[in-house]
Amino acid sequence: MSVALKSRLARGEQLFGKSTNITMDKYEAEKIVSEGPYDFVWIDGQHSPVDQNKIADYSSMMTEMGVHVQFRIEHARNAHLIGHYLDLGISGIEVPQVESVAEVNEIVANFYYSPVGIRSWGGRRRIRFDQNIDRLEYASWWNNYGFLWIQAESVNAVISVKTLAIKGVDCVSIGPNDLRFDLESVVSEFNSVESCVKHIVHQLEGTGIAVCHRIYDIQEKQKYYDCGVNVILNG
Repeated sequence: MSVALKSRLARGEQLFGKSTNITMDKYEAEKIVSEGPYDFVWIDGQHSPVDQNKIADYSSMMTEMGVHVQFRIEHARNAHLIGHYLDLGISGIEVPQVESVAEVNEIVANFYYSPVGIRSWGGRRRIRFDQNIDRLEYASWWNNYGFLWIQAESVNAVISVKTLAIKGVDCVSIGPNDLRFDLESVVSEFNSVESCVKHIVHQLEGTGIAVCHRIYDIQEKQKYYDCGVNVILNG
């Protein structure tokens, strides 16, 4: 398995990922990965059907190819399910529609094992898991490997981002489409998604927490890197 994304971001590297579908076969997966190159692939559980067997099979296939799998869960209210999804072999989680510090505290707690969090022990399909591995050794490894995103999709989340980005959060991702809905209905200092991106980048500067932005046109990739975004998700 490739070097943990946590470590790569800590070194200031820029990451590039691709939105994919859990229904793809190995041939399709290899083709997409080779076209990147991509540092991770992303799958969606918020707006797509959640077939847990397919998620587990997809994660296993990608792990064999040395590719990190990032999965977006249904909602911040489903934080209690984070450990369950991780037990399917996923190596990172994105949580949408995050609005409060209380939500982030629950998200972080369910993502990490003790002593950092309260993630339950179990699951034979966990990434890099072996029945003979020491429990504390694996827990320590995971706590330094798993990649946790929270998604800012409202003006309130953008304004509060420095408060929401607590220890344990690796990346704040921007949900541009829902954010546009909010920008169209709320009076604020921000007049565009781009102005929100710049604010988040500025607020998180020096914290070690990355910023992710989605693009739907590959030509925008460098534009957002130049804005200070660390992680780009294509598609």
